[in-house]
Amino acid sequence: MNLRSSRRGRGGQGGHEPRARIRTRELRVLELDIQGMSQHDIAAEVGVSQAAVSKILKRVSLRLYGEQLETLDREKVRHTLRLESLFREAMRA
Repeated sequence: MNLRSSRRGRGGQGGHEPRARIRTRELRVLELDIQGMSQHDIAAEVGVSQAAVSKILKRVSLRLYGEQLETLDREKVRHTLRLESLFREAMRA
């Protein structure tokens, strides 16, 4: 049995924490970070270690960065297709 498949939908230490709880904590950590709280204060507020807060912020920022790159790539393709269409139109004129 593949270890990954046995942990699907769960995370945290040992894979015993529901994914929904992890996402909720990630959002809370991100909110507090945006408000300007220190990682130490966020850790105390959320009930995790400062190292966990650091990992959460890194994971969330990488995920958001990836989503932004995907959006940018889609827009590039759309604009390229539009420019090619305009170029063909101009060449026919």
